[in-house]
Amino acid sequence: MLILMLLFVAALWAGAQNALAGGGTFLTLPALMLSGLDARAANIVSTLGMFPGQVASGWAALPMAAGAGALTLRSLVVISLLGGAAGGLLLLWTPSDFFETLVPWLVLFATAVFAWGSFVRKATAAAVLGPLPAGVTQFAIAVYGGYFGGGIGFLMLAALTMAGMVVRTAGATKNLLAAMMNASAVVIFLALAWNDLPWDRIAVTAAGSIAGGLAGSWALYKVNARAAHVRCCHRRGSDRRPVHPPRHVMLHIDVYSDIICPWCYIGEHRLHQALAAMPEIQTQIVMRPFQLDPTAVEPVPVIEYLERKFGPRAEAALRSVAITARGEGLAFEPKSQIVVNTLPAHRVLQLALAEHGADVQVDLMRRLFRTHFAEGANVAEADVLAEVGAAAGMDGARIRELLAGDEGLGEVESQIIAAQELGVSAVPTFVFGGRHALQGAQPVETFQQVLRTVAAAPVAQA
Repeated sequence: MLILMLLFVAALWAGAQNALAGGGTFLTLPALMLSGLDARAANIVSTLGMFPGQVASGWAALPMAAGAGALTLRSLVVISLLGGAAGGLLLLWTPSDFFETLVPWLVLFATAVFAWGSFVRKATAAAVLGPLPAGVTQFAIAVYGGYFGGGIGFLMLAALTMAGMVVRTAGATKNLLAAMMNASAVVIFLALAWNDLPWDRIAVTAAGSIAGGLAGSWALYKVNARAAHVRCCHRRGSDRRPVHPPRHVMLHIDVYSDIICPWCYIGEHRLHQALAAMPEIQTQIVMRPFQLDPTAVEPVPVIEYLERKFGPRAEAALRSVAITARGEGLAFEPKSQIVVNTLPAHRVLQLALAEHGADVQVDLMRRLFRTHFAEGANVAEADVLAEVGAAAGMDGARIRELLAGDEGLGEVESQIIAAQELGVSAVPTFVFGGRHALQGAQPVETFQQVLRTVAAAPVAQA
């Protein structure tokens, strides 16, 4: 009983550690070997037992996961599934006594990766891995993950950030990919080694890993993104002085907005104006969904809709917004605008992020803004969304296929709920570096001040 309690605690800690960075194998493997299993059996049980926790943390991180540049999230998932299967088969083909002799070298390699990821590796401001090298690297990591897996979190964080992904997004994406590569290995182990598996140890490890994985994923949402970067990717100097960012800073910005929100249209434009004047700050902007009116069903002219809500004040308010938008150089035609349910458009935006990357998603959002505010088109119709998506570089047929079913619907709805849980109650809301929120279509100068503050903040404080 004492051994099982120790195993649960080790799995709990490992689940949380894997969700945040990696290295959980350092805890579960020795605990399982202490329970009487040989090294290969302990490794298999560790993979099986930790898998539910990886699924939990991968599912929780799904809204934040993304592709790496031209390498889409779907491609990364497929690569991870194939590599994990190859690694699982390779482990089963390895004799137990040979694996016993191999374990010290595997642990040494994992320890080196762990130490490198924690204390040596420094962040790069620009991507150095193209799509093909990134894909090959991910496949190699997946094979290693299915075979042993120690340190895969740090390896994936390194590969994804070198492919141009910011740390917090990379952390969420590696959680999803770790679940995928181990899913293949788990299927292999269950199919070929079912009768030899110690289910009591698997159950205890699974229970601990689920609890730890959920706790770690919650922390990934809440943790200061720059602090997470420090803990996982930076060396802390012995003089304990703050480490300031390099001249070129990579900053992640989450923008919570709705397509029919005029202040989102204006605020997004002002953010880009601020960034255009600050080339030293490189960004990855991700559009996050929010619905001003999720109950909207039939299209309604905007003036009629606003009169229902605000009465006689509606026309003056709309005129004021139009003056502000046109003063920014934005096309704005209130007489042609209609209020619709924007959930289909948010689903297409999520598809753009998953299959084409953040830049295409931002371009699509800006086109949707213009389509709604300048042209008065119905941004809930599949044909309109397919046409606008195609103009942004997406496949119109793929968009129609998406909207014909429920694909991506639950994911977008879960993101909207997650935004509310994070305290987003109005849009636009801009979250800089995962820690500094700014609400409303603020002046360009305000955006610049916030960008300077977040970019210049110390990244490490011992």
